[in-house]
Amino acid sequence: MYSRRSTTKRKSTIHQDSISTKKKKNSLSGLTLKPIYQQTLGSGSVFTGGSNNEGQLGITERQLCKIPTLVENLTDIVDICAGAMHTLCIDKNGKVHSWGCNDELALGRETTSETEAIPGEVNLDEKVVQITAGDSHSAALTETGKVYAWGSFRDSHGEMGLTPEGKPKMPTLIMNNAAKIASGANHLLILSTEGLLYSLGCAEQGQLGRISVRFADRGSRCGLGNFLNPRIIHALRKKKFDEIWVGSYNSFAREHSTSHIYSFGLNNYYQSGLEEEKIYPWPVVSKPFSTNKKWVSICGGDHHTLSLDNTGTTYVLGKKEYGRLGLGEYCDDVQEPTVIPGLKNEEITSISCGSCVSFALTREGEAYGWGMGTTYQLGKGSKKDNHEPKLVSGEQMQDYKIIKVCSGAQHTVFLAQRKT
Repeated sequence: MYSRRSTTKRKSTIHQDSISTKKKKNSLSGLTLKPIYQQTLGSGSVFTGGSNNEGQLGITERQLCKIPTLVENLTDIVDICAGAMHTLCIDKNGKVHSWGCNDELALGRETTSETEAIPGEVNLDEKVVQITAGDSHSAALTETGKVYAWGSFRDSHGEMGLTPEGKPKMPTLIMNNAAKIASGANHLLILSTEGLLYSLGCAEQGQLGRISVRFADRGSRCGLGNFLNPRIIHALRKKKFDEIWVGSYNSFAREHSTSHIYSFGLNNYYQSGLEEEKIYPWPVVSKPFSTNKKWVSICGGDHHTLSLDNTGTTYVLGKKEYGRLGLGEYCDDVQEPTVIPGLKNEEITSISCGSCVSFALTREGEAYGWGMGTTYQLGKGSKKDNHEPKLVSGEQMQDYKIIKVCSGAQHTVFLAQRKT
């Protein structure tokens, strides 16, 4: 779920973090923070494919990888996450590993040009249960509800930093009492243990849900702290939410009592499920999403959105280019969630989006991919765009079932278990 970036290395200035967080009385007692795949699917191996210009595949050869290839020396992995040009994973002990582009410190560890492509551990004192990544930032949620982040957000002016003090060299604590985190290209959405929504990062596309278009430029009188400190989405402070999701430039939240989906951010191709092609800086109930369906997952790329209901049916809306909708070569842009015909006979268990690609996993452990194929990120050994869902293949993965997939700007990461 992340935007395409320039592959040119940028120089960065390191600043020490001095953000403090306030402790709340509420604890995480009674909440299940571990992601579903940790509870039900176990651990596996990591495979990567696509562009490796910044070492984001975790292999030393800086070249395109046409089919998914095993990342060596990573075992018992329970989660994966792809940023634009970097990659994260969690092992069974709750340790985070990172590799890829580190020009804006998105790896959360000291590297050289030779070691960026080699998976290395991020130094965090607590067990991590969730990870997320954007264009140039990463974040981790610990089992005690602490959110650590590293790297930098960006806006139309360039690098924003991660906190009002700048860009910390190593992971920094930004919030306590969190139940879930989700990263867009340059924003972070946080669901608290109390069911409240917090956001930080770039606000130019309305993705924070709490800053008007007039004050979305960081040069406004509001100050940088209004963007880079986690702050509650005030318009929703009296509601409780049980799930959050993001696209590259938009956000979604499911209200607990009604299951209504609130969305905000960029809607220029109706990817937020809202009525007008514009930026929505404040949360609005999405009528197409707030039906009798029970949505269990929503994810988005730059200009399209996938959604999955509790029957295993997959829907799509947004921009058609590059085949990212999976509705055929001659389809039109879609304004409401539309069933993908090529997946009608499949029970889908999870979905994922990259910038211009889409993936869906079946209960049997097969992965379907569609969209832009320019850098082989669809795992088919071809640069052709897929306008309809096609099975991911690869010689090294023949004896594995795929349990998760995550795609960045030009690469894709697969978590797979050996078949028994």
